[in-house]
Amino acid sequence: GETQDITLHNVEPDAVPSLFRNFSAPITLKSDLSKDEQLHLLSHDSDAFGRWDAGQSLMLSALVLDEGRMLAELKGLAEGLSQVLVDQKLGAAEKAQILAVPSQRVVEQALETPDPYAVYKKRREFTQDLALKMKDTISDILNDLKKKKRLTAPGRSLYNRLLNLAVLGQFEGAEEDALSLVTHNNMTLAEAGLASLNQTDSKLRHSALEVFADRWQNNSLVMEKWFKYEASAPLISTPEYCDELMKHPAFDANNPNKLRSVLAVFAALNIPHFHADDGSGYLYIARHVVNIDARNPQIAANLVTPLTRFGQYSAERKAMMKGALLRIKGEEKLSPDTSEIIDKAL
Repeated sequence: GETQDITLHNVEPDAVPSLFRNFSAPITLKSDLSKDEQLHLLSHDSDAFGRWDAGQSLMLSALVLDEGRMLAELKGLAEGLSQVLVDQKLGAAEKAQILAVPSQRVVEQALETPDPYAVYKKRREFTQDLALKMKDTISDILNDLKKKKRLTAPGRSLYNRLLNLAVLGQFEGAEEDALSLVTHNNMTLAEAGLASLNQTDSKLRHSALEVFADRWQNNSLVMEKWFKYEASAPLISTPEYCDELMKHPAFDANNPNKLRSVLAVFAALNIPHFHADDGSGYLYIARHVVNIDARNPQIAANLVTPLTRFGQYSAERKAMMKGALLRIKGEEKLSPDTSEIIDKAL
């Protein structure tokens, strides 16, 4: 393709370029910025996008390193992100966004042959260690936010992000704070409490889900949120747990949204159990796809899609996912909707 050279004059020799400010160009950028230069941008750039971009790049590169090297990168990252949190010029929503750890999918795409369960564990450990290294700053800002009588939407997004880190880092009193939010009249804050506790297997997680279900048991739409948290809990929700969940009085096996709130959520968000090393998560979804296909082919076709996303995975994992698809394909009266998706994948 065409190339263009641009020369900047009268620039200080140790200047660090801040590129694509205000997200001015949605492209993939390759630069020769060193880690120290990126840390400088994360800590001091006057542009929020520049800080977010530097942070994402640094976090992603740390997440694809081996354990020891990843831990070595954390100190600088924690210092840079702490600077972000105390910067008065940044808005609360910007701070929340900059603090977001790259998603499971983004980390998987950065690896040649990702192991989804290993990526999940690494992201969890990384986030936990980051929270512990930023403990004082996170605790101070959480306390300031808690004192406010009414939080704005940006304030809530920052509070949610920090509470999540505090619970994962097992800060003293964090789980109790999360539990107290579950009965909040603002649904965003109530869900923040649930989401924070849902990454644990503590007794308070169980209490939070119980309190939420008791309060909203007669509201079908809100109960879908409850099913979503129950089905996605990484330390709790095995296939057997999800089958029990679908016996709940508020569940309706003929309601597409209820089915999605358990089965589609399990496949999309419950990484440890959907991607279990023995392939049991794949076979679990396959069994339900066959069952649902007979009465609702559109939902079955939607549910089978996660089983087709095996492109980057190891030969062993591909074989297990394809095996689950072949098991569905072997059904005599499979609908054209589901059959077409499987044929394309295979």
